[in-house]
Amino acid sequence: MIGIRPESARLSDGSVSPGKGTIEVDGFVSATENTGSDLITTITFGGGTIVARLRPGQAQTNAPIRIAFNTEDALIFDASTERRLNIVKEYVG
Repeated sequence: MIGIRPESARLSDGSVSPGKGTIEVDGFVSATENTGSDLITTITFGGGTIVARLRPGQAQTNAPIRIAFNTEDALIFDASTERRLNIVKEYVG
C-alpha cells in the first residue's frame, strides 16, 4: 500500500514529464473542501483514494483529474497491518 501526504500530490497539467521518480494517476474527483487558501480534493481511482491539497479552482467535484507525485514522497505500508514499512524505495522501470 502506498501513501502520500496531500501536499505532495499536484495537478498534472501536461507540464509534468512522467519518468523516473514521477507517477501520474488518472482519477475522478469525488469530493472537495475549500478551506480558503487550499482546496482539499478527494480523488478515487481503480479501487483507491488519494487526498490532494490543491489551489482553489484546480478541481471540480464529479470531474476527471490527473494527479502527479514524486516517488520520493511516497510512504510504503503493509496492507494487512497498515503499519509503515521502513524500506528503501527504488524506481523500477
